[in-house]
Amino acid sequence: MRRLLLGGVVALGVTVAWAGVGPTAASARQRHKRPSHIAVVAVGDTGTLSGDGLTVDVPVTITCRNATPAPIRLTLRQNSVTGSGHSGTDYKCNRRPQRLVISVVASSTSPFRRGTAMASASVTLHTTTGGTASTGNSRAVQLT
Repeated sequence: MRRLLLGGVVALGVTVAWAGVGPTAASARQRHKRPSHIAVVAVGDTGTLSGDGLTVDVPVTITCRNATPAPIRLTLRQNSVTGSGHSGTDYKCNRRPQRLVISVVASSTSPFRRGTAMASASVTLHTTTGGTASTGNSRAVQLT
């Protein structure tokens, strides 16, 4: 009789424990869902040098949503030569990729040269809900 009673208690305990492992409420699952991106910015593969090498035109693509466009900052570094430039705000945050060309001006009288440079783009957008969203991208760019 004791064995039967002990077996029933163990079975009940296992059943209760197993019930706790079951599916969770939908609201609990969604609480840990990753937020979707407001913006993604990508630097192009190549930059076009000016005749004197003091400016480089670099293509940048931005895809954004639910935000107001803001200037995209682009910095370029090739050995000891650095430069920076900004885009305008003449793109739309409509979930579609927008291609812009940003002119980067060398910060010294030393010119950029053909070859590889490191480019970094960044932007901070104001969202339609009153917050901000920042994004950036860095990559090697071939200057031609």
